[in-house]
This record gives sequence, C-alpha cells and structure tokens, in this order.
Amino acid sequence: MNSFPPKAYALPILASMFLSACGGSTTNSSLTTTTPPPGSFIQSYTASWSAGEIVQLGIDTTTMTYTFKILLSSHSLAGKTGKGNITSQNADGSFNLAASPDGVVFGGKIFAVKNGEVSGYVSASLLAGYTFNVPVLGTSNPILTIPSMAGTYNYVSYSCPTATSGNVIGTASCTTDFGTMSIANSFTFLRCNQQDLTTNATCASSSTGTLSVANSVATSTAVPGVFNMTRNGATTSGWMFAYTAANGKRVAVVDLIEAAAAGSYGYGQMVMTDQSAVVSADIDGKYALFNFIEGAKPTTLAGTGYTTGSTSTTTGSINLNTPWPGMVTWSDSTAQYGGHAIIAGTGIFASQMTPSTVGPFSSFTSKWFEVGLKH
Repeated sequence: MNSFPPKAYALPILASMFLSACGGSTTNSSLTTTTPPPGSFIQSYTASWSAGEIVQLGIDTTTMTYTFKILLSSHSLAGKTGKGNITSQNADGSFNLAASPDGVVFGGKIFAVKNGEVSGYVSASLLAGYTFNVPVLGTSNPILTIPSMAGTYNYVSYSCPTATSGNVIGTASCTTDFGTMSIANSFTFLRCNQQDLTTNATCASSSTGTLSVANSVATSTAVPGVFNMTRNGATTSGWMFAYTAANGKRVAVVDLIEAAAAGSYGYGQMVMTDQSAVVSADIDGKYALFNFIEGAKPTTLAGTGYTTGSTSTTTGSINLNTPWPGMVTWSDSTAQYGGHAIIAGTGIFASQMTPSTVGPFSSFTSKWFEVGLKH
C-alpha cells in the first residue's frame, strides 16, 4: 500500500566506521540508563531479519536495553552477540534502538509484546562496510515440533537470486509472490504459487520438499523451534519458525537462503498464516508496517478501505477473501498499484505489489514487500 513520493525510495547505504571483526564474542560497553515505561518487561524472541539471519532478540524495558545473538546466518555471523540501548518509547508503543557498540546494529524501531510478537526493523551491518534497514519479525513462543505446524497456509513472499545483506533495492531481478503451502505430519511440504491448493490439487506451478530440525553451526545443537525448509533438489532453501498468534491463527516465517538455480526459492522471506476466511471486524485497526521502498509507516484498515503513510497519506480499497479464503487483494485510489496480502487480525500483516509499468513505483514493484503487525 503505497504512500510516499519518489524521494523516499532510496534506503541509506552507510559506510560503517565502527565495524569490528565478526566473531563469536560480545563487545562490552557501558550502557546508559533510561527511565523504563509503565508495564516494563523482559522478553526473548526468535526472530527473522529477512536477510538470511535467524536471531535471538532480547528486550529488557526495565533497564531499557536490548541484546541479540545470531543463531543461524548466511553471512558467517552465527554465534555473534551484542547489546545496545533502547533510547525511548514512542507514543504508539514502539521502541527506538540505539546502535550496538559491536557495529552490527546501527539503530531501529520495533514493537515488542510480552509473551507475544516482535516486529519492526533494524539498521543492520551484515556485510562489512554497509548498513541497510531490514524487517524484523518474530515470536517469544515458537512452535517446537513440525507436526504441530501441519496444515494449509496462505503466504506472501519476496526473493532475490543473490544474497542482499538487506540491500534489496540495489539487487537485480528480485520478485514477490503469493500462494498457498501445505505442511504434512510426515515432515514434507507442498508450495503452490498463485493458486489455492485446496481447490487446485494439481497446482500448475508447485514445488515440494522436506522440513527438518535446524542445527546451529556455532554449537552443533538444535535451535529450538527453528527448522530447515529444503526444496527437493536443493541443499537448504530456508529456515522456518512458526507460532500461534493472539487470535489463535498460526503464523510461519521463513528466511529464504537458497542460491540461484532452476526452481530456486532465492534469498528473502516468506510469511504465512493459516488459511481461513477473514472479516472486517477482525482486521480493522492500526498497523505498524515496514517495506524496502518506503521504510516504516503507519497504516489503518477500516471496512473495505485503508489509509497509509505518515508525512503524506494515500487511501485505497481492500477486498477480503479474494482470490480465495484468507487472501486479501488491495489497490490504491489512483488504480495504478495493487497486490495481495495476508492479514490475520491481531497477528500478521504481509503484502506484495503486482508489477506495474506506470506511476512512480513502476521501477520498484518487483521489490515491494511489506510486513508488520496490528498494535
């Protein structure tokens, strides 16, 4: 759902003056003290940074600090740990992150819920010398077994043929997608692009694969609640974790890490939620979203319409349960842009944009991927 003019397209590409060697140690530093907000809490989350990193993110609002430990990495950062200050809490409840002294995190803004979800973005230096904004999405309660994830899901995704380190805008040939995916008790999955598996058993564009327990490279032990997603014919296609949202719907997140090849899933992220019909009463409200083109922005859903943006706003329409149950189609008021979304009420929001040859976003529609949560 677009909102900002072309001047907001470029994400910052910052030379890092504070990088240290990426080892497995934590940089010790003196952290400042900030007055904690009411209802302070301490919570740990399993989170995707969407650029080939599965991270254990800790939030402590009693001391206004955060910690991170990279559990799985496509940038040889597994085992890397760090910490930093939470500088303040915004009126909408989100927290502002300061840079971590180790040179991995350079700031960010996140929503964190005790015994729930975390979303937002961090400015991360995953490639030495460069910093990019990457979306954060995670949970404090990952599902621990593959059979508990069995079912049919709707999904929205983006992928690039090469690792981006968060620089999606500067990476060629990225695409977005939507569809359905089924997970079986037998640890297998079937992914169907842009069709509903429940009504198209013989999907025209499909792939199959297996799920298995993911092991940490740093410790050679299982990462609780994180699983390898491996397309048949590939080595490892992604790392998946899932959770049950506050509204009872399961949500799954996949950090895609598959090198370019025939049928490859590429590098990026898939966000999935249980396939079931949605109604306006469940999804109406305010959402905190992030996408690679516009960055962070507030969005409000009401009935069959939406309003999005901060410095300027755009309106548009949404159609629930199209083209199949649980999916949502959207289009802006100019009729230049539209796409598909999954919205799980108090759970997840993720959307993609259908490629367009007109309007100011035409050069970026293949990279327009948005994710966030209701708050």
